[in-house]
Amino acid sequence: MLLNIVRAAYRFPMHFTELSTLSGTATVSVGGTLTLPFATLNGGNSTFSAAPTGTLTDSPTFNMAVLETQEFYKGMLAPISQAQLATYVEEGLQRELVFALAFGEVLYQPATAAPTVSIENNFTD
Repeated sequence: MLLNIVRAAYRFPMHFTELSTLSGTATVSVGGTLTLPFATLNGGNSTFSAAPTGTLTDSPTFNMAVLETQEFYKGMLAPISQAQLATYVEEGLQRELVFALAFGEVLYQPATAAPTVSIENNFTD
């Protein structure tokens, strides 16, 4: 989402994806080898050895889907209702942040006969 904010600030096209599938398998195996003397012949040395082994294998897989459907963009470009803005403010988001992200331009008329004044929400010089 942060990358899309930066892309939008420079008027580059935004790119949206979703994580459609996340799956994986994990395998644990433990084993070992143990060698014991069966018989000692002619005063030879007895042999004893132990070799424990263990492996852990993890293989996650995921699929990313690009959200470039007409329905997605219609929903993204639809205007935000006043109820949605009120919900964002009631949830604790700063009022200035919500309004800065929601409004592109404010038109007002200071008096009945006065011309309409336009204030554009533009953070560039």
